[in-house]
Amino acid sequence: MLLWLLASAVAAGVYCSDCSTGVFPEFAMMNHSCVPNTAAPVLLPSRLLVRSAVQVPTGEELTTSYLGLAGGVPMQQRQQLLQQHYNFTCACQRCKVCEQCKFA
Repeated sequence: MLLWLLASAVAAGVYCSDCSTGVFPEFAMMNHSCVPNTAAPVLLPSRLLVRSAVQVPTGEELTTSYLGLAGGVPMQQRQQLLQQHYNFTCACQRCKVCEQCKFA
């Protein structure tokens, strides 16, 4: 299953092909999860391709990981990184399970 985020960054003048950067408002609205249901995005000319990593039921939120490779570190480190860089505490399913195990 493919999901095209239809941000026409070239038309909006926010895509720089020389430096491979852009502003994609639809992708920016995706929330973080330590167990995202999308794969790492792929930058294409004027588009950002986001693919589902699992079958996503209709109506379920699409999530991404803000941590990249750091997503594999223990919960305490993930929480610290998210707090430092994004100013929030993750409450995804993975973090909830880790938190429950910590007090079990």
